[in-house]
Amino acid sequence: MGHPKFSDTPVYTASNGAPIFNPNASQRVGTSGPLLLQDFHLIDLLAHFDRERIPERYVFLDVYSS
Repeated sequence: MGHPKFSDTPVYTASNGAPIFNPNASQRVGTSGPLLLQDFHLIDLLAHFDRERIPERYVFLDVYSS
């Protein structure tokens, strides 16, 4: 039997450790309106996606910078 504080189901969390119960949901104006910039989870996802390093691209930067 596991520890009572932990569950067997994985929990999706944001970068600050807060649990996200529905990671595919975004805050919108109405049912199909534009996305809101106050949606912390969406802004957090976009920020991490934008800063993701692709190792194949950084090899060429070292060659051309010298």
